[in-house]
Amino acid sequence: MPAPMSAGGQARPGFHAGFPARRAGPEVLPLGPALAHALAWQAVGLGLLVLHVLLVRETGPAAAVLALGGLALLYALLPLAGLVVFWQMALYQNAAVAFFSDGMSPGAYQVLLGTGFLAAGLLGGLATLRILFARPAAAPAARRIALLACAAIGVSTAYAAYGATLSSPASAAVYLRAATGMLLMLLVGLDLGRLWGFRAVAIGYLVSLLAGLCYSALEVADPAWFYEAAGNLPFMNLKYGPAEQDWPFHTARDLIATRTSVLFNVTGSETSLMSFRFGGPNIHPVSYAYVIAMGGIAALGLRWRWSIVPVALLLAAIGVKGAMLAFVSTLGFWALWQWTGWPRLMLAGMAAFVVAYATAVILVGLGSGDFHVIGLIGGFEGFLRNPLGHGIGVGGNLSDAARAGIDMAELQNSGAEFGLESAIGVLLYQLGLGLLAHFVAFGALLAAARPRNGWRHARPRDTDAIFIGAAMTMVNGLFQEEAYTTYALGAALLFAGTLVANRPER
Repeated sequence: MPAPMSAGGQARPGFHAGFPARRAGPEVLPLGPALAHALAWQAVGLGLLVLHVLLVRETGPAAAVLALGGLALLYALLPLAGLVVFWQMALYQNAAVAFFSDGMSPGAYQVLLGTGFLAAGLLGGLATLRILFARPAAAPAARRIALLACAAIGVSTAYAAYGATLSSPASAAVYLRAATGMLLMLLVGLDLGRLWGFRAVAIGYLVSLLAGLCYSALEVADPAWFYEAAGNLPFMNLKYGPAEQDWPFHTARDLIATRTSVLFNVTGSETSLMSFRFGGPNIHPVSYAYVIAMGGIAALGLRWRWSIVPVALLLAAIGVKGAMLAFVSTLGFWALWQWTGWPRLMLAGMAAFVVAYATAVILVGLGSGDFHVIGLIGGFEGFLRNPLGHGIGVGGNLSDAARAGIDMAELQNSGAEFGLESAIGVLLYQLGLGLLAHFVAFGALLAAARPRNGWRHARPRDTDAIFIGAAMTMVNGLFQEEAYTTYALGAALLFAGTLVANRPER
């Protein structure tokens, strides 16, 4: 394959990638070769993932070092290939663990769960080194955003060390992943954008979704048979058993019942419309809905307009409000800009929508006892009590202390004293004023999307949908904890970072 080209058209020594690549600019990679390479690396990644799960299950935690070291080496030599392999770990690790979960020890399960975050940390660390020191040099905006992201990660790490002394190292680790995973993906995007463009990164992501759609089709077609065959029952008992011994899954019917709810799972809804919230290979309906939504937004950036209908149908079927909102609002505001040609009207519309949406959800949620609203208010009140923050791992419904004594029914009556079920609520409670570091990095990224000549005469491009999607997913963090995971905001920031680092002038 050809090496990446310099601005003068000469091949750069020292780079040899498994994808076709070009220098910054409005590139158009041949679709066939890009798909073929992404499919090939997906097959490799899935095979390595299965081997990794089996080695950890049979030989112990030390085997995880092999997978992490191999992924780091691959990313160092072939970044795009390394990213595709990483997506297999992120998207399919739960499915692989479930399939081999019968007889798996809780210790091996916990190690496998932590591998994904450690892998993201390794890729983010390597990406930072290349952004700061490698040639060709990163664009000034990319370097600036990378430094801000690293500062936010540093602040989070310090708060996690503090929180570990007040709660436990396990709680601090869980919430450190939630606080930094999306920033690590941003760093990876800024690194890849030095030499490659959005098209290659987006195609790699979309190809990575293919096996998951097949997995989901089998799950929806016959969930009882599928949950027994795919190992979802022992997986769910490994996941929830240690914390909730009184809630085991005995049969597939137990799991189907937890996945069946009123349409879009609206708290207090009296509708008779029901939905089956399939979990996909993530084995988590909310996370997987965001995977689908981010795929739809990436497809918009690729001008794959035909994808709008199937993505919308999938999101309606899975019934996750936040993911549907992120996709539909992105499509709507991008279309408004396209049709009117007035970017300032689009920005004003976004601002008005966010205010109206947040106000309505809070008012309705207070009346219905919605946990997301309760958690947001709990986080804000906790911030007022201690603006410096309580420490990462303290509070939050996934912390050890909260899981041991939390009574969700009581929270609906009396409210929460800490953040939960809201990414911003939890981060505000745990980081306090330290959360400003995150929003400074987010703001710098979105500001980099501003056209060189200002908004007045700017015409929309297809890839502008990515920045709109990132902004709307950030807003979703008010009412959904999963909005700030690697699968949601992490994917959006990966794409946006690639565009910032590899974006031509308007």
